[in-house]
Amino acid sequence: MKKAIKIRLGVYVGLYLALGLVLYAVQTSLVYYPVKNIEHQYPVLVLESEGEKISVLKIEEGQSQAVIYFGGNGENVVYSAPQIAELCEDRSLYLMQYRGYGSSTGKPSQKAIFADALKLYDELKIRYDHISLVGRSLGTGVAVYLASQRPVDKMVLITPYDSIQSVAQKRFPIYPMSVVLTEKYRSIDRVPVLPVPTLILLAYNDEVIPMANSQKLIAAFAKVKPQVEVIKNAGHNDLSERQEYKKAIKDFFLIE
Repeated sequence: MKKAIKIRLGVYVGLYLALGLVLYAVQTSLVYYPVKNIEHQYPVLVLESEGEKISVLKIEEGQSQAVIYFGGNGENVVYSAPQIAELCEDRSLYLMQYRGYGSSTGKPSQKAIFADALKLYDELKIRYDHISLVGRSLGTGVAVYLASQRPVDKMVLITPYDSIQSVAQKRFPIYPMSVVLTEKYRSIDRVPVLPVPTLILLAYNDEVIPMANSQKLIAAFAKVKPQVEVIKNAGHNDLSERQEYKKAIKDFFLIE
C-alpha cells in the first residue's frame, strides 16, 4: 500500500513539474499574439534596434507635440490608428509595431520591447519637446516602463494591470509565477515614483484583466492621483467603441 502511494505521489509530482516546464517554455505564446503585416497608407519610421527593424506608423508628423501608442498583445495598430489619431488631435502620433508584429522583425519579449520603446522615445525627443504616451492592455506595461525611464508629459492607460505575473498567478494558482514567468511586466513596482498626469480607463465587464488587478495598480500611484474612468457596459475589446471612452481621452489631452 505504501509503495503504491509513493508511486502515485511520484507520478503527480512528475506531472506537476512537466506541466510547469511546458508552461515556462510556451509562456511567450501566451503573452504575445503577433499579427501579420497588412497594407496601409501610413508613412513608416523604421528604427534599427539591437539588429532588428522596428516599424512605427506615423500620423501628422509635423505637429509640435507627439504621442506614442503601445497596443495590446493581439492588436494590429493599423486598425487602431484612425481612432487614436482622432482622440489625440493636434499631436503627431507614432504607433509602434512590436517585434514580430506587422513588418517589424525579430521576436517579442519584455526585454526587447522595452529596449525598442526607449529607442523610439530617444529618436523622437530630438524633434519634440513634449511627448505623451498611450498604452492599451499589454501596452500599458510598456508605457509605464517608458515613463519610469524618460520624462513624459501625460499618460493614458487603457485596461491596465498591476503585473502580468499577478494576472497569470490567478489563472495558474498552483505554480509560482514569480519563478515560472520571465515576462512579468511589473508596472506596480514602477508607478509609485511617477510624477506623470495619468488617465486610467477601465472596462466594467473586462473579461481579460480582472478589475482587482487594475485597482491594485491605481492604489500604487503615490506622487500623483490618476484620473480614473470606469466605462459601464463595456468589455476588454469593445471599450474603445464607447463614447465615454472617446470623450475621456479627448478631454484629458485638452487639459493644459
